[in-house]
Amino acid sequence: MNCNSIIGKIDTIRAHVETYKPDLVSITETKIDARFQDNELLGENFTIWRKDRKQGAGGVLVAVCNDSNVSILNSVAGPGESICLVFQYKFTHTLSFVLLPSIDPQMNTILITLNIR
Repeated sequence: MNCNSIIGKIDTIRAHVETYKPDLVSITETKIDARFQDNELLGENFTIWRKDRKQGAGGVLVAVCNDSNVSILNSVAGPGESICLVFQYKFTHTLSFVLLPSIDPQMNTILITLNIR
């Protein structure tokens, strides 16, 4: 899914989350800033980590469903637009979400959802 600004696509993303009920959602190219509250994006049922840009470009968001069997052990907002989560689900896992800008704008945006129940 090419987010390329979450603002105009929030209803589509919420419908996707409602339909597939993922434990984890990652979105790049959110293009939001601190004016947007986390609960405005995916609702109250998710804990959200974000790296926003102030210029209205880029940005990465990772959300974990509060009803999932996932325990977050550590979270790090890395350099640039990256977030690393260390989580427990049967075993300890590390996931990193990084926006790597490319020449083709269609390749900049990624939506990752992961069901791990």
